Amino acid sequence: MLSDLSVVGKWYTDGYNEERGWNFDEIEISPALKLVLEKSIPNIEVGKYSVRKPTLRTKAKIHHAYISAQDFLYVLKIMPLTILLADYFKILADLNAAHKTKKSLSALLKGPSTAHSVTNKLDQYSRENFYKLFRDADHRLQAKELVKEDDVRSDGMTSIMLKAIPCPDTNSQELAKIGSYFANDRNAFNTFAEEYIEYIPYIFKAKSKSELLFRILSTLGWMNKLDPIVGRIQITPGINKYPWGNFLDAFLLLNDPENKADKGYSGIPVHYSESLKKYIFFRKGLIRTEAAREEINTLLDQAWPGMSITESTEGGSTTYLYTSSRRKTSAKPLTGGRNEIIYGAPGTGKSHSIKQEIESENAAEITTVFHADTQYSDFVGSLKPKTAKENEATLITYEFRPGPFTVAYVEAVNNPSEKVYLVIEEINRAPAAAVFGEIFQLLDRNEKGESTYSIKLADPDMLAYIESETGKECSELRLPSNLFLSATMNSSDQAVMPMDTAFKRRWSFRYLEIDFTAPEVPDAEITLFLDEHGSEKEGNYTISWKDFAEKVINYMLKEFNVAEDRLIGPFFLNSKELSNPEAAGESLSGKLFPYIWDDVLRHMPNERARLFSDVQTYGDLYARFNQEPAQKSVFSEEAAGLIRNLGEEKDSGQDESA
Repeated sequence: MLSDLSVVGKWYTDGYNEERGWNFDEIEISPALKLVLEKSIPNIEVGKYSVRKPTLRTKAKIHHAYISAQDFLYVLKIMPLTILLADYFKILADLNAAHKTKKSLSALLKGPSTAHSVTNKLDQYSRENFYKLFRDADHRLQAKELVKEDDVRSDGMTSIMLKAIPCPDTNSQELAKIGSYFANDRNAFNTFAEEYIEYIPYIFKAKSKSELLFRILSTLGWMNKLDPIVGRIQITPGINKYPWGNFLDAFLLLNDPENKADKGYSGIPVHYSESLKKYIFFRKGLIRTEAAREEINTLLDQAWPGMSITESTEGGSTTYLYTSSRRKTSAKPLTGGRNEIIYGAPGTGKSHSIKQEIESENAAEITTVFHADTQYSDFVGSLKPKTAKENEATLITYEFRPGPFTVAYVEAVNNPSEKVYLVIEEINRAPAAAVFGEIFQLLDRNEKGESTYSIKLADPDMLAYIESETGKECSELRLPSNLFLSATMNSSDQAVMPMDTAFKRRWSFRYLEIDFTAPEVPDAEITLFLDEHGSEKEGNYTISWKDFAEKVINYMLKEFNVAEDRLIGPFFLNSKELSNPEAAGESLSGKLFPYIWDDVLRHMPNERARLFSDVQTYGDLYARFNQEPAQKSVFSEEAAGLIRNLGEEKDSGQDESA
């Protein structure tokens, strides 16, 4: 069946921004692949790491393209699309042979008719999709028109393949041509795939299990591997739902290519059975439990050996189709892993600095937040119950739910040439040494960045999970050299847990200074009401957030001999909290003032009086600051003097909301 190319194309074009899916290991061209290439592709010179192919011949010279062995993995990555395109263009070849002139062929392809003896042999859905290839730009992935005036482009297949490969250049055009050679020689393609499929990070990635299964079953149809499955179905009059393995009612068989009969099944078909003369739809939600996924993988392995469905270790509903041998890698492992705690005053941008580092390196990130109730089982993972529906019955099963540490560990082991960050926010809000438990032993690192010492896993469920996700035996655990532990710590917080010396010794500490000159600091003004003082009249004064925070609040706190880690950083209030006068007022009274009153000056009543004017409780402070219209300042004469010197008196006739 010719599936809708506008749907299939998005499997690849929507994934352009995820580098991992196109991040291939370096490979050599094996003797078997060399023989296949030389046999299948004319005028090609095959080396150990690349091929050389003529692209253009003129009287003066011959142009060549060099294609690295690694680039061939692009062809393998889009294998399902390539196979489907080959079926499309076989129909085009048959049409071309049936027409005496290209003019008559192009007239048919441009439409509007779909009637021809060649395409009349196709099922309705395939016939409609075939003609869309020439009449609908979305159906050919926005590639150039295939029918130009009275001619049909000879490079139509490669032009569409190029839209699915994120490397548009001259060499990629030749690469797409090689892909088309492979698509038309399935034996050559199979030889190539069997040897190199293990180097593809994953075949498919989908946001749901049903979407992934749709892609898998569609591909099996194009590979002629679905017919043996559905061919065993014995049609019973009045029955349109049939089993697949132990799954009852897995397939819905209809005469029409659009499913309007049952919303519990896919809306468009995955296959058309010539023997049954039926369109095949599959039941959504087949993979609801771990047992169901294992059953699907067993069935899948019978049709497409070596393939398996795996749920994402990143959480959510994302699922992948992998080859079971994918774990092999020739990429050089990345080194330099470290354990680092970033600390400083609140609002200095500790989390932001980690985020910037991760984004600049395009690294993977797994984040967790420690709190007083965080335990070892939360951090590492544990066996937990899970409910699911199976044939209308509610089942309770148990499965190992990985914690952020295990998720990060698996991600790092599976991608040894990429940086993986485990970010721990507020590490000292929990008893960190207890949360790490036996993982504590792994924090010592050697010069490469991997654990100096190892531990033997005592949890068999965790051991089984790691082995299933990495495809490797895991008798002992070490931190990989590409796993970076980055934590934030606010030592001034009253609710923090102390860290013992042995735990702290295994981390490097980076102090983040208070820097109001950073370009990301909010550039906002706040309006404050000040009382009459001497020759200075009462009224509203505007002052920049930077000056108020650094030269008023922090200046006075330093005068009070307050420790530096209890001052306020430039990001204590963010741009949104300072976006307008109303938001700024709420942020000052609801966030900044409580911190100063309760956390910084809690046991310093004399210093409170030097900053705030004539208020006995925080409630008094809050009520006075939010009084409308303002009648009395909350700031002392000392603080008000600083605000006047650094700010400007607001025009009394000016709209205060401006």
